[in-house]
Formats: sequence, C-alpha cells, structure tokens
Amino acid sequence: MNVLLGLEPFCRWQNISGVYKRLINLYRAIDGQGEYVENIRGTGPDGDLHTLSKEETVHANLRQMDVICFQEVHDRVFALLLVLLLRHRYSSFLLDVGDNSWTVNRFLLGSGHLVASRYPVLDAKFFPFTQKLTWQQAVSYGALVIKLDLGNKRIGILTNLHTVAFQGKKDLIGPALDETMEAIHKFKEENVMKNEILVFDCIAGDFNADNMSPSDVEYNKHQIFEQYHDVCMRKPGIDHRFCIGTELRQLKIGTPEASNPQKFCLILKNDRLRYLYVLDADVKEHSMELMVVPSRIGEEDSDSDAGGMRRIDRILVDENLVTIRGISFSSALTGLTDHIPVVMTFAFKR
Repeated sequence: MNVLLGLEPFCRWQNISGVYKRLINLYRAIDGQGEYVENIRGTGPDGDLHTLSKEETVHANLRQMDVICFQEVHDRVFALLLVLLLRHRYSSFLLDVGDNSWTVNRFLLGSGHLVASRYPVLDAKFFPFTQKLTWQQAVSYGALVIKLDLGNKRIGILTNLHTVAFQGKKDLIGPALDETMEAIHKFKEENVMKNEILVFDCIAGDFNADNMSPSDVEYNKHQIFEQYHDVCMRKPGIDHRFCIGTELRQLKIGTPEASNPQKFCLILKNDRLRYLYVLDADVKEHSMELMVVPSRIGEEDSDSDAGGMRRIDRILVDENLVTIRGISFSSALTGLTDHIPVVMTFAFKR
C-alpha cells in the first residue's frame, strides 16, 4: 500500500497535497475495512480464475487485513501518527526503516517502509538495494524481511519491497529483484529455526514494473516469479481479465469523480473509462514522463488490452505453503495517494 506520506512540497510535486488531512482519511479507510475477501475458488486448471470478473475483484472499501505493508511513509512524525491511530487494530509495528549512511541514502531519506501486524514480530532485517542513480541515491530503496509469530512454533516470512522509480534506460529493477531473492534466502538461513514450522512466505510491495509493458517483459521471466506466484498473472505478458492497473495518472488525482470511492470504483471496473485515470501497460521506458503522459488508447498502433493496466503493486506468495482465497483492488484511497491498494486473503496449508 503506497501512501506517499512525506514532506508537503514533495507530495505537491506529485499532485497530492494536504498530508495531515490525507493521513486522517487514510486511517478512516483502514479502520472501515470490511470482511476478508474470498472470491477465488482455486488457482489451478480446475479453478475459476478464467471466469472471475472485475465486478468481483474491485471494491469501494478495503477488505480485512491482518498485516499491512506500507510504502513511502518517509516522515517519522507521520509514521508515528499513523501508528497511534492504528494501534487499536494492530499490535506490532515496524517503522522508520532504512540504512542511514552516505553509501546508501546520503544521510537523507529512509526506505519509507512501515508494517502494521496483528501478529508479533520475532525478527526483521532491512536489505538496501545497491543499484541506484542520481536522485535515487537519496532514498533507502530496499527490501524489509520480517519473521512473524503465528503461535505454536508456526512462523511466517513477509517481505515488504519497493524497487527504484523512473530507472530510465539502465536496468535497476532486475538487480533489485536478484538482491531481494538473496536477502530472503539469507534471512531464512539465519532466522528460521529447525523446530519452527514455516506456514507462509509472501512478498508484497511496489515493484515499479507491470506484467504487460514492453519495458517490463523481461522482469516477469525472473526467478522470483518461479518461486513465488502472482495470481493476477495469466502468463508473462498477459494478466487475467479480473485485474486492473494500480498506478494512477497524477494529473487526474483530485478530480471530483476520482475523489469519491464509490464513483471511482465504477470507473475502475469499466474498461472504457479506467484508462483515463490509470496508466496503460504500454510503457517502453521508465521515465518521469509517466507522471504526465496521456493515454494512447484509441490511436492506430495502440493496444486496447493495455488500457489502465499498469499493475505495479503486487502480492506474491509461495503456493506450496498457502491457498489463495481472494484478491481485491480497492478505490478506498482515491484522492489520498497515486496508487490503488491490493488486498489478498490466503489460507495456510499446515
């Protein structure tokens, strides 16, 4: 859940202002979460993913969440305020995460990661990404790997991920995915005891890469998608029809229709309207032009299936350990951030 809680000038640059008011409304949206989402009846050949529709997966409210992975909570004051507001729902928090050093972030911004959990945190470690350019060197981009206590020696491994934005012509996301896999492997070796039972292994966050854009096709062949399952990915390059994009057009943020969760929910379900508000999955280069680029849908060489489908916020799971029960894309935070939050429900197999 990328929420962009930072210094006001930085937020205004991305066409989102009023950070204190947004923080309160963010809390209200989370506090108003509904029941667990359960709309998937199998992900294998006999499952129903091919018949699942946006009517079933796009919701105006947030669904029940036992753990929340936040990205871009860059100010510790806002992080503390969010913790104070959410502490009646969640018992464990990790905040102000990063590696504050000249080589990692030039002593400037942390990672922006914040985790709220109903389960106790047994251990955690932050692994900063090493491949960055220019302004990216001021941010502790990286992966936060956490060990959660589920009781009776059962544990879960959760990774909160945020890869670099606007990488340009140089490949920075590929090395970040490599380092994420190495980080998870190292963390498990050091922190999972022989007498403990691993019941889930999950990666959630802002990948800054979708499954369909020409610029991202190679990433979807990465080993991370072999070990972990993206339920929205039908195959590399093609998403299931029940999915939508999650990165909003910043120039459309704050418009009346994009400020009402109920109205915006209807827009997100509509393939003929969604692309006007959500970026298309036709990106050829990760540049800052994505902040202002108009849709090309309708042009002669455009791909209509890519309209409003830039899905960069993902939840991946090890399906050897869990059964996916539901997936939800929510309009609850419309007007509060430039991302659409994703919620998943899964059941432990042991």
